[in-house]
Amino acid sequence: MAFTVKDFEDLLRILDRYPHWREELRRRILLEELEQLPRAHRRLSVRMGRIEKALAALAETVQKMAQGQRRHAAALAKLRQEVAEARAEADRRFAELAEAQRRTEESLAAYRAETDRRFAELAEAQRRHYEEFAAHRQEFLTYRAETDRRFAELAEVLRRLVERVDRIEQDVGTLKDHDLRRRYAELAPSYFGGPNFRKVRVLTSSELVNRLLAALDEGKIEREDFEEARRIDLVVCGEWEGRTLHLALEASWTIDRRDVERAVRRARILQAVLGETWPAVAGSRLTEGARELLQRIREEGQAIVVAQDGGIEWPS
Repeated sequence: MAFTVKDFEDLLRILDRYPHWREELRRRILLEELEQLPRAHRRLSVRMGRIEKALAALAETVQKMAQGQRRHAAALAKLRQEVAEARAEADRRFAELAEAQRRTEESLAAYRAETDRRFAELAEAQRRHYEEFAAHRQEFLTYRAETDRRFAELAEVLRRLVERVDRIEQDVGTLKDHDLRRRYAELAPSYFGGPNFRKVRVLTSSELVNRLLAALDEGKIEREDFEEARRIDLVVCGEWEGRTLHLALEASWTIDRRDVERAVRRARILQAVLGETWPAVAGSRLTEGARELLQRIREEGQAIVVAQDGGIEWPS
């Protein structure tokens, strides 16, 4: 059954009527509270311990903050001192820079004044030069015209001299070539004769032309072949190891690539007219182009004869 408000009011009236009950009730209620007091004290002690620890930690924190504040204050004081020193150093350097700039400006002003003075002197010198040039201009132009005329005359003299030297060189070359052909024509048996090449002689121009004309009439060669072959320098005839052999010889003091090409081309035509014919070249020296072409011809297996200063190089 629940204890209601009415029941509580009835209890209060009873206690008022019987005071000794009120004392007994107080005793019992207080006794229960006293019994609960140690537990509350213990709980309070725990809370007080926690509060004390928190206060100790707070005090330590406050102490550390104070120490940190002192360190920050010391660092701040040091920083202020360094800033003051840096500012003083900057002021000193700015002062030095201002002084250096002042000296530079003074030097620049002096240099500019000196430059203006020198430019003025140069302008004056140039003016005098122009005056002198104007005074001597006509004389200079006359001298230049005379010099140009003399140079033109000298150039013409040199041109004629070069032409004469070229003609002399050509004439000398022609004489050398003629003398070389004459020598090989006269000494062909001595130059070309040997154990393998016997009964050596040179076909005369008449013999060669007659043989070419006969071949032309017989249709063995064409008209252009006739014109090409009759310009051969020499045709040397003999017996090579028992068979008839002709050499289509191109003679030139300096044997170049064109001489080799002509000998090969003309020997091919004479092959159809005279029978077996080898190309041959004779001279005093070989150009590099001629050496390369001779090497290629030999590598291809074609026979070609080279005569230099009477020495004969036969096909291997």
